[in-house]
Amino acid sequence: MAANKELAAIVERLNALKSWFNDAQKQRAEFQQEIQTADKEVARLGRTVADLQRAVRDIEAKQAALAEEEKALELRRREESLRISEHLNAAYRMSGQDFFKLLLNQENPEQFDRMIRYHQYFSTARGKILEGYRDTLAAIEKNHTQALATEQKLRTQRAAARAEQSVFAKQLNERKQMLAGLDRESRSNAAEQKRLTNDRARLQELLKEIASRTEKSDGQDFAARKGALPWPVVGEAVNSYGAPRADGRLRWQGNYIATAAGAEVRSVHRGRVVFAEWLRGFGLLTIVDHGNGYMSLYGYADVLLKQPGDRVESGEQIANSGRSGGQDADGLYFEIRKSGQPVDPNQWLASPSPSQ
Repeated sequence: MAANKELAAIVERLNALKSWFNDAQKQRAEFQQEIQTADKEVARLGRTVADLQRAVRDIEAKQAALAEEEKALELRRREESLRISEHLNAAYRMSGQDFFKLLLNQENPEQFDRMIRYHQYFSTARGKILEGYRDTLAAIEKNHTQALATEQKLRTQRAAARAEQSVFAKQLNERKQMLAGLDRESRSNAAEQKRLTNDRARLQELLKEIASRTEKSDGQDFAARKGALPWPVVGEAVNSYGAPRADGRLRWQGNYIATAAGAEVRSVHRGRVVFAEWLRGFGLLTIVDHGNGYMSLYGYADVLLKQPGDRVESGEQIANSGRSGGQDADGLYFEIRKSGQPVDPNQWLASPSPSQ
């Protein structure tokens, strides 16, 4: 717990305006800070919607099971009713007259007593069975009604969450438009280089802090899968490792993959989540430690589905792609690091990339 608080304090410092921006860049940075707030709120609502959808599916499955159980019990109740009817008909056929009239005409006390006991036992047993079935069916109907009410409540909550998410997404888009306007007014290669350099320095410092707190583990299985790792998302790699940035002054240290909105982002290998938070320049970012100094990074997400400390398997969904951090299009920023240094992810991923 203390370690998590310390890391949170470090992230807050890394995101602080005064640490990375001069007065001329302050307004732009303040808009970025507003974007951070909106990004986190959209992510929270996205998780809420996903949780509600899972709950609705669970209730629907429960309703289906209750319906099958109700059918089975109704069939058994009909079978029992048929058996009772067959018994009464048989008793009538035995005497050719009313069963109770037959009893009254009995002259042998022992025969009379035996028929009475048999009839009482039969009637009591069947009555209890039918009463139990009626109670069970009533309980099922009650549960079924409750499940319908709960499902309707969940659907209402989900609709409300989606509406709220739409509001925040609209606000987020407004912030991005303002940010784009500022970029157009003050854009220069030198300014972009300065911003990207600061972004890299922030990430480098964060990884250094994470590495100092991460338990050492074997990453040989990760290294053995070089060239065969699955792509983290379905999309098109529009900027790859080593491609020029800022008019050739810098190079991409990972892959930027254009995706559909909310595409499923999956871990390329099993490991432990060591970071899941908003970082300036990378938006909502997840970092997975694979052991032996290997880490994979997933940025620009709109929804983070894992928390620090969670174990993930290869191919397990960890986020939804998006445009957090002030991006103007949906996508995913993906890196692979070895001992804190970026390596070419294209040498590790299976080729070709899955297209949209």
